Amino acid sequence: MHKRRRKQHKQPKKPVAIAQRRQRRIALTSILALSVGMSMPDPQAQAPPKPPETSTTGVREAYRTADVPETPAFPPIVPIGDRAIAAYEKLSETLQEKQFELEGKLTGQPYWERALQRGKRATELAKSDLKEVDLLYEIKDLWEEAIALLEKIPPETPYRDRARQKLPEYRQNLAQIVYTLEVAKSDFLVPIARNSGLSDRVKITICHLHSGICRRLRGNEPAASAASLMKVPIVVALMDKLTRENIRFDTPIYVDPGNFTEDASEIRTGETYPIHKLLVETIAHSSNIAPNQLIDYLGWDYINQVLADRGYEVMRVHSKFVGDLIYPRNPGNRRNTITSDELTDMMMRLYNREHLGDEIILNALEKQYDLALGFEGLKGAFGNWLGEKTGQTSKVLGTTLAMNLFGETYIITVIDDGFYSEPSIRQFISEVAEYIFQSGQL
Repeated sequence: MHKRRRKQHKQPKKPVAIAQRRQRRIALTSILALSVGMSMPDPQAQAPPKPPETSTTGVREAYRTADVPETPAFPPIVPIGDRAIAAYEKLSETLQEKQFELEGKLTGQPYWERALQRGKRATELAKSDLKEVDLLYEIKDLWEEAIALLEKIPPETPYRDRARQKLPEYRQNLAQIVYTLEVAKSDFLVPIARNSGLSDRVKITICHLHSGICRRLRGNEPAASAASLMKVPIVVALMDKLTRENIRFDTPIYVDPGNFTEDASEIRTGETYPIHKLLVETIAHSSNIAPNQLIDYLGWDYINQVLADRGYEVMRVHSKFVGDLIYPRNPGNRRNTITSDELTDMMMRLYNREHLGDEIILNALEKQYDLALGFEGLKGAFGNWLGEKTGQTSKVLGTTLAMNLFGETYIITVIDDGFYSEPSIRQFISEVAEYIFQSGQL
């Protein structure tokens, strides 16, 4: 007997499920409507109206103009092969340099060969137009590197003697290029000198004491006359003798009547003075008689030998000092020679206290009685006056002085053997001090 199969009837959908699906359809329709600008249908409507035909352009435009954060740029992808090659090349360079240093310390040959290469390259570049400051710096760096390499050659190697013979040449080449570089960077001196009223023959050298950096305008040209500026090298030679031979500063010196000439100091002929007194009067009161006696005491040859030994090529003492009319005995047969470059260098060495007894000379410079040039030029200016020596004849007016500007010391030498005047030199010194103050350096 067969069982009667119950007829299965589909269960009616629950009202809640129908309502949920209806709400989802309405929400989806609303989102699309907002995207394309359609109006929302009435939630109670059984069948939403057919939307107008439109393209997807609106959606794309909405997406394009939306505030979407920019994707940060990623660094370029370097293939692993390139990274490996770069690492290999760096390692190879390091190993080569290590090998170079090792062989250099053992034999000196690599140092010697590379130094010659740097020198050759510097020489080739020096044949170019040397008006470009960057080129001058490049040549300077090459000479400095070549010199450093020669100095690294061990003394026990056969290349040491070659290096010792080569070093003076390379150092001279470096000095020349440094000088050329300093001149190239000294253009600012021209308008200052012109505006101050100095002549187009003025010789100017300005140096920073501690760095040794200098600026120059015709600084290597000999002046028409050294005037009393020549008294500085005389007392330098005197101090060399006193310290070298352990001579006491109170050693009495008789002043020969043959050295008489017009003199505004306290020194008189026929009298005896401590040698220290003659030194101070030579500088502080610019005595003529005192340095004439010191020339006799030292001798021409001794003075000039000291100057030569210290590297001065132009600065030489060949004559005594003459007042207005009266010539001393044995006055000399040639004029004294000097440049602003060499006089500035001498002052630099004094203020750096490079030699015994320099402090005595500095004290004399601080007692300078002639304050009409550098001292007056710095009045009301930015620099503080430290010491000075002036000089004047009918042919020349000049001064060399030390000034301090915010803890830094500068040496300024101005020698004008053209149409000169005291106000011009004063103004120049004042404007140079202002220039250094504003620029912060030479």
